[in-house]
Amino acid sequence: MQKRLVILSLLLVVAQTFVPIYGKASDNPAGGSQNVQKQPEGGRSNTQSLASAFRENGAGPAKHDTDKPISQDTNNSVTVRELPTVSIGKDWADWSYWGFGGLLVIVGSSQVWYLYRTLKAIQIQAGHMERQTKALEDSVAAAQKSADAALAQVEAAKSTQRAQLRIEFVEPEWIFSDEFGGYPISFRIILDGTTRAYVLNDSIIAYIGNQPRELGAWMGMGIPRNFTPEMSPFYGNTILRTAETIPQPETDDSKVMLAKTNKLTVFLNGSILYRDIFGEQWMLEIDRYWSPWSALGDVNAKRGHWPPVGSGRYDTHRKVDTGYRDQLPKTN
Repeated sequence: MQKRLVILSLLLVVAQTFVPIYGKASDNPAGGSQNVQKQPEGGRSNTQSLASAFRENGAGPAKHDTDKPISQDTNNSVTVRELPTVSIGKDWADWSYWGFGGLLVIVGSSQVWYLYRTLKAIQIQAGHMERQTKALEDSVAAAQKSADAALAQVEAAKSTQRAQLRIEFVEPEWIFSDEFGGYPISFRIILDGTTRAYVLNDSIIAYIGNQPRELGAWMGMGIPRNFTPEMSPFYGNTILRTAETIPQPETDDSKVMLAKTNKLTVFLNGSILYRDIFGEQWMLEIDRYWSPWSALGDVNAKRGHWPPVGSGRYDTHRKVDTGYRDQLPKTN
């Protein structure tokens, strides 16, 4: 009888170990058709009663504290104290990635180095070009200075060689000359230079009046057209004329006496146009009047001089601009 009870108790223990304890209702959403095992009153199963009885008899396996409730299968969290060691090996794809990245680093570094070298070469070339430009500017400045000096020497040589004309007038004689048909005024033309002058045109007029006339001169001076240095000075004469539109020889003695006593004025107008051997044209303009020394306050003073009229703007020696000739259209 005892043997049977022992075997039955062992079977119940094994069954209790593998059979789950249903401590709560089923999670079946439909309400479930499963049957929940009912426990006897007092919260203990029959198996536990049998196990208690078995323990009271002192036989069987080790005791179990059946007074403690059996822990239910709840969702308890599990704490991991240490991660397991994982070994990851590198295959050919990983090594290819690292090799390609290293190649990119080498190529980028090479490009930076070449760009730096190029920049340095550009800076060096710019420095060379700047120095060459400075040297070129200095050479141009020196060449320009030399050219200016050479041109100045050429002009100095030309100024000493070219013909330059000037005119001087003699004091009026205030005496009528039958030879000239009036009251003569003498002049002389001087050629400064070692070469000849080609006289293109010349004119002169002397008249008595209160103020200069607006009309120009029209009587020739008789200067040779090919005026050489050996002909200098050239002496010539003109006579006093009226201040009319068409001047006539002055024959009024009283008028001449008024001019002699500085009551009227003797004016001289004229010009000489000539060309030198270098092809440049010059104009000698004449615009003067007779001023006796007695006009300055000394009534006993003799003689006088021929100063320019007014500011002297029409009594000059100037170079004629012939550039307009190059601008004239050619005619067939």
